[in-house]
Amino acid sequence: ERLLASAAFRNTITALILIIQSVILKRNLTINQTVADKTRELETQHQEKRSILENAMLPIISVRQSGEILHLNDAARQHLIAAGHRKDATGDFVQDLLPEVDIHRADGGVKVVVPPHKGTTEPRTLEVEKNTWLTADAETRITLMLRDITDSERRTLKIAETEQRWSLALSSAHIGVFDIDLENDTSVVSDTWRDIMHHPADPACQNPYYDKMQHVHPDDAAVVKKIELACLNGMTDRAEARFRIRVGQDNWRWIKSDAVVVERAKNGRALRMLGIQIDITESNKLEQMKHDFVATVSHELRTPLTSIAGSLGLINGGAAGEVSPKVGRLIEIAHSNAARLVRLINDILDFSRIEAGRMEIDQSYFAPEPLLQNCVGTFRYLAREKGLYLEMEGAEALAGLEIRSDATRLRQILSNLISNAVKFTESGGIRVRVDVRHDERHML
Repeated sequence: ERLLASAAFRNTITALILIIQSVILKRNLTINQTVADKTRELETQHQEKRSILENAMLPIISVRQSGEILHLNDAARQHLIAAGHRKDATGDFVQDLLPEVDIHRADGGVKVVVPPHKGTTEPRTLEVEKNTWLTADAETRITLMLRDITDSERRTLKIAETEQRWSLALSSAHIGVFDIDLENDTSVVSDTWRDIMHHPADPACQNPYYDKMQHVHPDDAAVVKKIELACLNGMTDRAEARFRIRVGQDNWRWIKSDAVVVERAKNGRALRMLGIQIDITESNKLEQMKHDFVATVSHELRTPLTSIAGSLGLINGGAAGEVSPKVGRLIEIAHSNAARLVRLINDILDFSRIEAGRMEIDQSYFAPEPLLQNCVGTFRYLAREKGLYLEMEGAEALAGLEIRSDATRLRQILSNLISNAVKFTESGGIRVRVDVRHDERHML
């Protein structure tokens, strides 16, 4: 029995050992398979990263802490070749190839200027991104990513120069510019605008344009608001206005404003408005002085000319005694030209009134026939002097007719038309035809 028990025990131990060996074998197989899978996965990741690295558009250089180049992608090779390095740079020191790049500085981006290489005349500007990392063996590695930003820097410089020229031009012309973001209720204004509006810079003020426009003269505010709304709502192409604005305690300045909507939403709502404003206070004063001068001179000239024309008319009519035909003809010429000078002076006054916005129309009822007969008769002598005829047809249609108009302005219009007809007609003559539309009672 003792022997049988001993044999059974040995068999049990053997079976256990076999089971343990089987488990260990399976575990080793599993571990080996896992290691193989992880190795393939790591190799795949390595190949993927290398593929990305090699095909990257940015030059990428991997170096030791000493600066020795361990690896560089194709873009980096091409970059170094363009800079004059004709061999594979692996094993070289980056300080020798790119002395402007400091690998000992802190991580992050920096711009460096590289002197022109052989065959070029302009330096290049590089943006260098430095990243430091550790290998599995705790060895320091440095990755440098280079980006050539020469063209973008040149464009940025040109834009800055253009903006500076525009700024100088606007400043010299004393034109203030404003840009309103209607969506966010903010605005950006130029320094010249602040100077014109006497509005100092305030970082806390997000909408200086709106802030200053609260000081528009009460008599002008409603008109300015109406003009701006018409432009914002798309009823007009631009918002043009002249208004007074307070720039001090009791100092009012005249401002000319011109703005357009430069951006709208899909539904037509205005999102952004851009415009300029100019101080026209002094020019308004000059315009007023010019208007006053023209009015004064014209008045001083018109008074004696009217007297001369009237006197010549009286002499030619026999008020001072009978005159010979030859003298009468000379007097008629003088009278006609004096009357013409009076009309020219009146035209100058009218132009001055139109520019100043003070042109007034005095409408009343009057008979047009005598007025037209007088206008045509005035230029008959001038037409005969050029060997032309001047006739009027249909004047009988005006008999008993009255129209409502400004007789003075109508006389000016007809006189200018007939005068130009006589002046620019070389042969033949001029015919003035009268037509009346009885339905509208308008004379044509």
